Amino acid sequence: MALFQSPEQATLSWFSAVNRKDKTAAVAHFVPAAKGQMNWGNGGTSTWSTFSALHCGQVGRSVKAASVRCTFRESRSPSEGNPDSWWTVYLKRQLDGRWLITGYGQP
Repeated sequence: MALFQSPEQATLSWFSAVNRKDKTAAVAHFVPAAKGQMNWGNGGTSTWSTFSALHCGQVGRSVKAASVRCTFRESRSPSEGNPDSWWTVYLKRQLDGRWLITGYGQP
């Protein structure tokens, strides 16, 4: 639960799960309706990118929603194609206090 206490913590925890290639943990960071967004490489974690030089900061927040912008170095990978250098991660606060991801990317 501690890893979900703020939007930034939840986002950094998600990237950590991705870097560890821990699909269960990565998917757990999403609201149920958005879990499919983690079907990178059809679930084959060995195809996932790795993210380094990660820096995240909150760019918007209300009582129930937040957005966090992250810059990073993304490795090339079969599941992702061309690496990105930043994403905005959108989160929604759950009734139990956790912040879960509803989406991510470059708008």
